[in-house]
Amino acid sequence: MARCPSLHPDGGEMDLDDEVARLVALGARRVDWPHYPADPHPAEPPYVVLADPESNRFCVQGRGAGDG
Repeated sequence: MARCPSLHPDGGEMDLDDEVARLVALGARRVDWPHYPADPHPAEPPYVVLADPESNRFCVQGRGAGDG
């Protein structure tokens, strides 16, 4: 299983979709990450891989089902 790129900003209580949209509006872009799990485990937090304007990849991670 491939791991998400190294930087994981702490989103706390943020909504994953809202945070991704905010970062894209600031200049990030979505990355075609081939390692997203086909069938993610419900306890694993969802994540999106983005890249900054210099093409440095990073993850934005949401809350997992057990994090509530």
